[in-house]
Amino acid sequence: MSLNINDVKNAKPASKDYKLTDGHGLSLQVSSFGTKTWHYRYRHKGREKVLTLGRYPDLGLAAARLARDDAKRVVLSGKDPGWERKRQRQEDIRGAEATFRKLGEEWLEEHAPLWSESNAKRVRNRFERDVYPAFGNVPIAEIEATDVLRVLRKIEARGSIETAKRVRNYIRAVWTCNGFAPVT
Repeated sequence: MSLNINDVKNAKPASKDYKLTDGHGLSLQVSSFGTKTWHYRYRHKGREKVLTLGRYPDLGLAAARLARDDAKRVVLSGKDPGWERKRQRQEDIRGAEATFRKLGEEWLEEHAPLWSESNAKRVRNRFERDVYPAFGNVPIAEIEATDVLRVLRKIEARGSIETAKRVRNYIRAVWTCNGFAPVT
């Protein structure tokens, strides 16, 4: 039997935790404190697992059903939705930690041995003088084309047109080397 919104709203705390089932693995766990949490039960590689989808009222009945359907699609593709969620969180954290300075330094360390000592020093100086002050501490995924263009225009204003072209190529290389689509 499927739940309706009145069943969810009217679920009151009891002396023990209990659950109301909606069907297709979706249930609402009602704690003795009154907290209502959506869960999706599924099987992956022969084991029964439970995925917490969210709390009511932050996640309503219709949204919980959609979240269940999304998780079900992940299960049908042969993956564990719990692990997929964890992997996505780690990617989000990595994306936030992946500042342009950090990835630029990694790129410089990787490529500097291929260059002459003077060229490696020149490239590092360009990063430290022009690029890092502008957006070195910004997560790379949040940098926009206008940020890059502002840096390049500043270099061009000094009369260093060729340097601006090279810096643009360095920035693009840092992006593509780390799996991001370049903004320039």
